[in-house]
Amino acid sequence: MRYIKFKINDAEYNCIAYVDTGNNLREPFSGRPVVIIEKDLLNENCKQADISAQNLENLQKQLGNRIVLIPYNSIGQEHGVLVGVIPDEFYISDNKSTWTKKDVAIALYDKKISSRYSTLLGPDLI
Repeated sequence: MRYIKFKINDAEYNCIAYVDTGNNLREPFSGRPVVIIEKDLLNENCKQADISAQNLENLQKQLGNRIVLIPYNSIGQEHGVLVGVIPDEFYISDNKSTWTKKDVAIALYDKKISSRYSTLLGPDLI
């Protein structure tokens, strides 16, 4: 397990992450590694707009050009698209050290990931 802290606009988020060796997603234009986060984590602190693909216009008003669309394929879902956000700051820590990561994209996942963690990190972020 790892601990994640990131900032978007003035909001700060903290969550527990699991290193998913199968998560090799990259944002297609910049090549940034993608961190998958339960969208409800962001909705708790986001008062102005629902964070969802169905409300992309309001999301873009709030977050501007930091919105990215991330295509993916998985078992049972071909040609899927996740809405992503480029955070202002992103940190990963364990019990001993903290690392600042630049050029990370956060993909917003509509469902609950796990009861123990709310984020999936790719192995290249460790």
